[in-house]
Amino acid sequence: MPRILLPAALLLAVLLTACTQDSAVRDLEGRRIGELDWQPIAANKARLSITDDRARVLSRERVELHSRYMERWSLEGGHLVYEALVSGGFGAESKTPAYLHRLYGDDPALKRQGVGFDANDVRIRQDLTFVVAHSKRVTCFVFVSVFGEASLAQSAGDQLLRGGICQPVQTGDPAGNDLDFIRILENLRVSGKPILRE
Repeated sequence: MPRILLPAALLLAVLLTACTQDSAVRDLEGRRIGELDWQPIAANKARLSITDDRARVLSRERVELHSRYMERWSLEGGHLVYEALVSGGFGAESKTPAYLHRLYGDDPALKRQGVGFDANDVRIRQDLTFVVAHSKRVTCFVFVSVFGEASLAQSAGDQLLRGGICQPVQTGDPAGNDLDFIRILENLRVSGKPILRE
């Protein structure tokens, strides 16, 4: 009899999960970790800061969930998302080309600009996984960086920064320069400390 109850309970749980579509944030195992309730935040209250005037910040928002703190910045031509876990760490997979492609490879905003890339286009530094993609109109830099404390053996760190920024292609500059984008990131700080290490 218990063998019959277990599959029935499992089926009921699967059906309930499928039928309850809400705005809850879930972890990789499907566990509910909170609701996204983004709140505006002043620059002096944000954990992220930047000293590069080329990156025009249009808005800053934050949300605190049970398992993590998050900030989201809207930039002129792009965005940044910062996550800091309360405990544990991001897996090593978070630094791979496949992960970056899964996040942004089919991004509608990039597609509207005529920009696309695949995992083979992605480059890796010690502190940054990124791609520079082009269209006739824009050059886009898309990235993810995992850093901070690596308290777990398989963890790359307990903080993650991801995002992208697109700039119009200037006359006579068909490709743009990924070093310009990286220099902007080198001026980003979390609680006063640089994010990029290389």
